[in-house]
Amino acid sequence: RDMPALVGQAAKVVQPGGLLVASTNHHQMTQRAFRVKVSEGLEPFEAQFIRAFHEPEVDFPVEPGAQPYLKAVVSRIAP
Repeated sequence: RDMPALVGQAAKVVQPGGLLVASTNHHQMTQRAFRVKVSEGLEPFEAQFIRAFHEPEVDFPVEPGAQPYLKAVVSRIAP
């Protein structure tokens, strides 16, 4: 619920040109929904998505139709 606010607070302490890594282990949240929440938090900043990923399926198999637990997004805060 408070992901956008948390991301916004974290972005304030990232040096210009620096990277912000946001992650969640909420299995019911889709990767897309997570990226939307992160984007909402980064709206006041000029930020660029670098990469989105989740845990490797080799080590953490995901049931068909299920969402991976860990989701992470790396963003660069504009200089």
